Amino acid sequence: MKLKFKILVTLTALVLSLSAQAQEHAGKIYKGFIGGMFVHRGHTKITTEIPNDISAYCFGIGGKIAFNFGNYFRIGSEGYSSHYSYGGNGSYLSLGWGGILLESGKSFTKFRIIAGATFGGGGIKNLYIISGKYTDFDKDTVIFRKNASFIYAPYCGIEIFLGKKLTLVSKIDFVSNLHKQFEGNNTLGARYYVGIMFRK
Repeated sequence: MKLKFKILVTLTALVLSLSAQAQEHAGKIYKGFIGGMFVHRGHTKITTEIPNDISAYCFGIGGKIAFNFGNYFRIGSEGYSSHYSYGGNGSYLSLGWGGILLESGKSFTKFRIIAGATFGGGGIKNLYIISGKYTDFDKDTVIFRKNASFIYAPYCGIEIFLGKKLTLVSKIDFVSNLHKQFEGNNTLGARYYVGIMFRK
């Protein structure tokens, strides 16, 4: 846990350093905002109390809004929900999270490279069906867990300009649950996002 914490602190410091340098060069000039919706897909192997290991694909949806300051720096917020199904009997694990994002980027003629991190909170739900059928209304034997956690998600991606106001975005992030008390119920893994955002 200590090594993971040091790595995350180092990444966070790097993001903040890049953002500060970009802001220093660009000046504190507000230059509009960008916002839109994303869908995402990913694969994660998760260790939990029930059952011991979950290996499943996730699918989800969410959105992002960010405000431009100068040519390189953005600050905003984003939130997403990921859903995992496992066991083939209706068991699932879901993660919903959101928070404040800090982002640096470099624009070219037709695209922009971005890198940043989101800091916030999330909720992890795990429904494990031991016996029964989730398709009827008879009594089932299940175990349900719900935990809250601090969430850290570094990301990088590319924005492709489709016009003066429309942008196609592709990005990858890695979501980490940092609460030590829920160390056995971490939801970790890379997710690939694609979405449409509007610039103003």
